[in-house]
Amino acid sequence: MLEVDRGTEASGTIRAKVARHLSYYRTGQETIHPRVLWSVPDTRRAAQIVEVIQRLSPLDRQMFSVCLQGEVVESLAEEARS
Repeated sequence: MLEVDRGTEASGTIRAKVARHLSYYRTGQETIHPRVLWSVPDTRRAAQIVEVIQRLSPLDRQMFSVCLQGEVVESLAEEARS
C-alpha cells in the first residue's frame, strides 16, 4: 500500500491512519503481511511519521516504511527484492 503524504495532516491523523492499517491487517483479509510505504515531501515530515511508527510494537513497525517522494520507485523496487 502506498500513502502519499503532502505534509498537511496533524500527527493525530497520521496515528489514526496507522491504526486503520493495523486494524485492517488484523481482520485477516490479507493472505500476505501487508506493507505500507509512506511517501513524504521532505526529511522533516519523514521524521514526524517515523516518530509515530516508532511508538508501535516492533512487530507492528515492520509493516511501515517511509521514503522521500523522489525515492518511491527505488523503495518499491527494494521492497520487491526483499
